[in-house]
Amino acid sequence: MRKENIHFFALSLIAINITIIVAAEFLRPLWSSYAQYIGGDVRTAGIAVSTFSIVIGLCIVFAGYMEHRLKNEETMMIITSALLSVIYLGYFFIHHTWQLYILQALLGLACAFQSPAIFSLYHRYIPKEKSALYWGIWNGFYFIAIGIASLISAFALHHFGFKMVFAILWLFSLASFLLCLFLMPQMKQQHHQGQISKFFN
Repeated sequence: MRKENIHFFALSLIAINITIIVAAEFLRPLWSSYAQYIGGDVRTAGIAVSTFSIVIGLCIVFAGYMEHRLKNEETMMIITSALLSVIYLGYFFIHHTWQLYILQALLGLACAFQSPAIFSLYHRYIPKEKSALYWGIWNGFYFIAIGIASLISAFALHHFGFKMVFAILWLFSLASFLLCLFLMPQMKQQHHQGQISKFFN
């Protein structure tokens, strides 16, 4: 595999992960306000966050096992990013707390299958002699993405309300899907060619 392709795909995966994390963390500073917005309270926010975390925790090991067997991370990234874009639209239609809990469970399920795929792909394309550096870059941008999400969502809510918050959140998830749709076929083709080259050499 050519060195420039390794760097390009690694940086592309960082960009995809930024859009994923911004969308996923967009409501982080707003949970209490959002719970009140739909008629709940601080307990509603706690249950919503715990539902997502517990579902992803319960499902991610199984998801990792399945993806290890299937070895088709690129397709999984496209499927899960598309599902997340659809699920995020659900925020526009939530009027009761039980609807929020269902939505959070669906998000947890989709993220459980997405996380092993993107980590596996990133591990494949980072230069192995610089793995500490590249994982440092990955985690650095992870926390920067959380900060960006919190800042944008707080200002969006203050000036425009929750509908604008949901619209921006969805746009980030759509950007993630479009990036996956464009880049994943290239990664799959590159990986397939690399496997063929290794086989004949």
